[in-house]
Parts: sequence; structure tokens; C-alpha cells
Amino acid sequence: MRTLVEILQKDLRAVTNTQIRIAQNERRRTGEKLEEALCRLGFIKEETIAEALGLQYQLPTITTIDPREIDLIWFNQYGSLVRAKHSKFLPLRSNGKRSFAVVNPADFKLFDFIQSVEGHTRGVVLTTEKNINDAMEVLDASLSTNDLERLVTRGEIEGAEGDAIESLVDSMLHEAIRENATDLHIEPTQHTTQVYLRIDGARRPFVSLPKSLHDSIVNLIKVRANIKPDQHLRGRRPAESTAGGIVIAKWKQPHCKLHRSRPRDGKEDLRRQVPCPAGSE
Repeated sequence: MRTLVEILQKDLRAVTNTQIRIAQNERRRTGEKLEEALCRLGFIKEETIAEALGLQYQLPTITTIDPREIDLIWFNQYGSLVRAKHSKFLPLRSNGKRSFAVVNPADFKLFDFIQSVEGHTRGVVLTTEKNINDAMEVLDASLSTNDLERLVTRGEIEGAEGDAIESLVDSMLHEAIRENATDLHIEPTQHTTQVYLRIDGARRPFVSLPKSLHDSIVNLIKVRANIKPDQHLRGRRPAESTAGGIVIAKWKQPHCKLHRSRPRDGKEDLRRQVPCPAGSE
């Protein structure tokens, strides 16, 4: 197999010897990949790297991803959004044909996973990490309150209440348990409510929800833990009550533990038990 540098220089004529030497020095200093250094230094674009990797691994490349082509049926049957975000891939369907947009053609575990599900990897195409992230943002902004993996309009989730909030919380707990997460973090930001899963010690982005749902989600979890909605979790300042974040952690059927987000002195403040949703494994 030809090297990436050879393809960039001889086939695409995208970089010079001087640029390669500068990027190699940066690589030794930072420990990043050569192609990452080339992009960071502004010598080439992500699209050029994807094109070069396509030539190196003999895979087709795509320059854009239409979020409407994301194959959510495949997600519901085989995959999860957490794995897709971590491995940087998306299943797509266009004109009745399924393909898989990936960023790293050397991710052999991902290719083995696609092979085990599809029976082949003929539909793999390369794209940039930016394309994957942009499509994921559209998907996150359109998550269903019922399934978390089906597209709905932004207006539907903005107006969610009652049973819809119940379904949303159950879906998050189901996904956290299915992914063997140790923690489910629910934290407000200026404009959104960010949800994270802690898997194998690393906190990974799970879903971004409208800020308007934050108080309803937190209050429901408090009620399930037999805590009054206006009651502060132990150790919280009054201003941090329902406007603050919480963490659901320490799964142990049929309950999980609730404690406050960002505990002081690095100590967890385990507070109450929250019933896990029925059917969780």
C-alpha cells in the first residue's frame, strides 16, 4: 500500500517537501498524526486528506452528507448514536441503497462491526470528521422524545411535556444501561441541556436537548427519587437547584443512584435511588 505522503505529493500534488518537513517536526512535538498536523498548519484541507485516504485504501469519498439520508431504521435495529459518535461513522440510505460514511479507514473494529451486521463492507465511503459532526448536530437537534433515535421536528420536542418527558427520561436510561454507562450526566448550558454518558471512564457526548426541557427532566427525576421538585440536592447552593445539573449513576437493578453534578471536594454525594425503567437489561 502506498503511503499517504506519496499520494498527497505525487497524485494530488497537494503539499510540498518543505510543508511535509514542517508537519513532521510538528508531529514529533505534539504526537498527532501527520495528516492532522498538515490540516492544523493550514497546508491542506480535510477534504484533501479524505480524498488521499480514499486513494490509499481504494474507497470512494463523499464531500457532503445530507442529514435526511441518515438511516435511522438501521440505528434502531443494530446500532447506537453513542457508538456512531465515538467511532465517527453514519449509516446512510439513498435510492434504496445503504452506505456507511466513515472518517478512519484504519478503524478495523468498526469495519468488523459493519461486516458482522451487513455481511460485507462494500458500502463504505470516506468523508471528513466535520461532515460527520455537522450531520450529527442536525440529528441531535431532531431527536424524538419517544425513541431518541428517530427524527422529528424541532417544534415537537420543544413542546414536550407529561408523558413525552416520561418517555424521554426512560429512553435516556435505557440507552445508558444498554451502553454499560456508569454515569448519565444532565447539565444545562446557556442555550441547551447537554446529556453525557460516562463509558469506560470517559465522558462522551450523548444528546443535546432544548434548554426549555431541562427543568421538566430534572423535576421528573427528582420525583422518581422521592425528592420534592423544589427541594435542593444535599450540598447544593439554593441558586443551583433545578437550574443545575444532576448525575444518575451506580446502576444496580432495580435502582440507580442520583447525586449532584460537579460535587465539591471531589466526593460523590449519593443521595437517592431512582427506579430504572421497566425492561432495562
